[in-house]
Amino acid sequence: MRKKILLIPLALLLIASLVACAAPAPAPAPAPAPAPAPAPAPVPAPAAPAEVIKWKGQHDNPVAAATWPPFEEVAKRVTEISGGRLVMQAFPAGGIVPEDEEFDAVNRGILDYLLNGPALWKSTIPTSCLFGYMITGPSALEMMCWYLGGEGLELINEATKDTNVRVMFGFPETPEVFLYTSKELKSKEDIKGMKLRLIGDEAVIFSKLGVSPVNVSSPEIYESTQRGVIDGFQHSSLSYDWKMGFHEVAPYIYISEARQPTDPQLFGVNKDSWAALPDDLKKLVEDEMVAHGIKYYTGKMYADTSAAQQFIDYGCKLAPPPADLEEALVEAALEFYAAESAKDPFFARVAQSIMDFKATSRSTFSRL
Repeated sequence: MRKKILLIPLALLLIASLVACAAPAPAPAPAPAPAPAPAPAPVPAPAAPAEVIKWKGQHDNPVAAATWPPFEEVAKRVTEISGGRLVMQAFPAGGIVPEDEEFDAVNRGILDYLLNGPALWKSTIPTSCLFGYMITGPSALEMMCWYLGGEGLELINEATKDTNVRVMFGFPETPEVFLYTSKELKSKEDIKGMKLRLIGDEAVIFSKLGVSPVNVSSPEIYESTQRGVIDGFQHSSLSYDWKMGFHEVAPYIYISEARQPTDPQLFGVNKDSWAALPDDLKKLVEDEMVAHGIKYYTGKMYADTSAAQQFIDYGCKLAPPPADLEEALVEAALEFYAAESAKDPFFARVAQSIMDFKATSRSTFSRL
């Protein structure tokens, strides 16, 4: 009986084990849901292309002129450095408008920019010759300093305020030849009655010495001298005039800085075209023009001194002008400037500013 009692719990344990084994296994815990795939990054829209501004500009000189390569180089450099945002197209004399009519073309918006000697603007700006040079006035570097550090730019833009042209400094220029002639000059008397190619205020000043001024364009000088239409002329510097062939028609060449110590090439832009430029492009254009102007001047100075020997080797006579002729020219010029100043207060302001700057400079340095 006791043995049966002991077997009961054992039987119960066995039954429980069988029940447990027969029970279904618990369902596994659900796997975590996969993380959603990241949304693709938005593709940026293509950047809008920068606005391209195109300018057309013209020089009053042909491609043979020493001023043409740096004028063209400024256009290329600005186009390149701006990444094509400002495309400057440069044309030589006559490329778009007739030679010497660049100021009117910029004023009317036919051109966007120009590089000129300001004497060419006299028909529109009566005082323009002063902004190029004064007889017995400042040297090239003194004149550049007057523009960039003195009152020059302020005054020239006051002179052009009623036009659509904004003026900046361009290229300094070496002194011009005093005079080319077909006959020798021994005194101021020898110039009386001569027909000379002269432009600007010089036509009036030389006429006081008994000269007959003749208006001849630059390309016509050679033939006019060869045919005897004129007896002499003023034009440019030795290195440029050698390329013009003047040694073949003018055997007498008089060298002096008194007549035209310099005649800087000024940079003019249409005011509307300028206003449309972003500030960084304005700065680029101004800086490139001045930088290439100084580079041009250093090369031109060396070229002029080298060209002198070419004229001598050809057989031309290079000499200073007769002393009494130079003195008479300076005296006539001072009388002219005084008379014009008395008639025109603005002319007086400009002339006084230029000569005061020269005097201030030379009170410290004998000459720059």
